[in-house]
Amino acid sequence: MKVTIAYRQVPRSLLLILFVCFGFGRTHAQDSVLEEILRIGTIEGEVTLSPIRDVTIGEGGELFVTQQYFQSVTVFTQEGKEILRIGRGGQGPGEFRTPGRLGWIGDTLWVLDFRTVHFFDPDGSEVDQVSLFLPGDPARGIVGSWPVAALADGTVLVEPFYHPDAALQGLIGDLPIQKYDISGDLVGKLGSMEPDLFVPLEVSDGSRRAIVNLVQPKPHYEVTVSGDAILIVDQVDYGPEPYFRLLKLSISGDTLLSRKIPFSPRQIDDDWMESLFDLWTERIESNPSVGWSRERLREEMEQSIVIPEFHPPVSEILSGADGTIWLNREPQDGKENVWEVLSDSGEYLRKVELPDGFRLLFATHEEAWGERKGPFDVPYLIGYRIH
Repeated sequence: MKVTIAYRQVPRSLLLILFVCFGFGRTHAQDSVLEEILRIGTIEGEVTLSPIRDVTIGEGGELFVTQQYFQSVTVFTQEGKEILRIGRGGQGPGEFRTPGRLGWIGDTLWVLDFRTVHFFDPDGSEVDQVSLFLPGDPARGIVGSWPVAALADGTVLVEPFYHPDAALQGLIGDLPIQKYDISGDLVGKLGSMEPDLFVPLEVSDGSRRAIVNLVQPKPHYEVTVSGDAILIVDQVDYGPEPYFRLLKLSISGDTLLSRKIPFSPRQIDDDWMESLFDLWTERIESNPSVGWSRERLREEMEQSIVIPEFHPPVSEILSGADGTIWLNREPQDGKENVWEVLSDSGEYLRKVELPDGFRLLFATHEEAWGERKGPFDVPYLIGYRIH
């Protein structure tokens, strides 16, 4: 039995496969030039980073960084000097297990840590923390719900997490975009997505498994940096006049922008499909419960999963700190890290080609900040000025 994937999003992990060619200086793009203005990180030395989770910039230009193996937020100057660490390891006030996404509501820094949202002054003093323990819904295959962003009105955006077997039972429907107050009460639904979180794998012996969908692993929306709106890419139409819709909703539910953007579909080639199956095989093979050889796993996937004909027009969306909208477009001439920058009203501003392996985390019309790995997979925090 063939399983066709409803193709809406290509994963960042696949689009940014690291064929590392670590260069310095200026990088040319189709209509922009990138000038490296800062690089933080070394293999050995005073500033050694672990994999970067998120980056934001304060009013004074300081870089606030969360890392995979650091139980604090590290603050750097624009010259790359560490000046402050916010929080420490633990589960009490001002303490983190694994700090992740972060951002600003006015002059207050918020940081996600599993089910908890921490709020700090810029100097690192904790203002408040909110822990949301939202129950699951076994009848719908939901194991629990976790906060994904703090919003400007004091509420928190929450997203449910599904058990893989929910896909086999047909329990996963629309994924709601909901906000809760600090008491854990639902106060509003901003919209919904139609995710394909898992792919049911029908194998030759008649058994079924649900595997993580690496083609479209998460819903396609993003909270604006200001926390007052949601950006959504949906309604991809591959008809005679292909287009996708860019939607911007206020956190009160009003439509601020709805724009149909035409595009030229780009066909998925054999090399790209091979890369996808290689990545899929590697991910699933690492799960000891599967119990299949690499060869059998690859064969079963190729026989049961149908890859769509075309790349999606947008693989990722990022909100710029200055109101710009960044869209990671489909691969172009073998280049997969090409972004279109739009104004807050959806008008085209420029195209920016970022280096291979660079993972964009923070941007404005004039700057791009993110992670790029060097030799031995050492992570670097890099900032580019866009000319």
